[in-house]
Amino acid sequence: MWRVRHIGKAKCDIALEKIPTKQRPRWNGDKQPYTPRNTAKAEKEIRGAWRKQVGHRWMNHEGEVRVMILIERPLSKSNPKYWAGKADVMTPDLDNTAKLCCDALNGVAYVDDKQVTQLHVIRLPRVPFRKHCRIRVRIDYYEESYFKERRK
Repeated sequence: MWRVRHIGKAKCDIALEKIPTKQRPRWNGDKQPYTPRNTAKAEKEIRGAWRKQVGHRWMNHEGEVRVMILIERPLSKSNPKYWAGKADVMTPDLDNTAKLCCDALNGVAYVDDKQVTQLHVIRLPRVPFRKHCRIRVRIDYYEESYFKERRK
């Protein structure tokens, strides 16, 4: 029988000018794929924030990980103030933002994002009077062990 045990967690807050999204790979003239500049820049910012706030402790973790991503965006000055607390249903798509975050943390927060068994992505209602967008990432780390059942 397999048993799963929670062994730790790590959190990171990332302040950005705007919420990034994972863009499709592009192809240059030699038919070589490359990552678009905006995507590469956003991944670098996320990795840098993780290293600064969490360090390298979980870098080689090969077990199960569960990821929660909270996305906060300020209310634009052009929007009426009564929109504060209104659901944020605008672009970018949550799945593209989650993909960017998980890919950016490869080799930094875990070995590979294939280890993610649960992914929760929440876009919080918009808040006025804030300058930057914020992404909060929380990762819970688990290890599995096998115990042979005893027969009665």
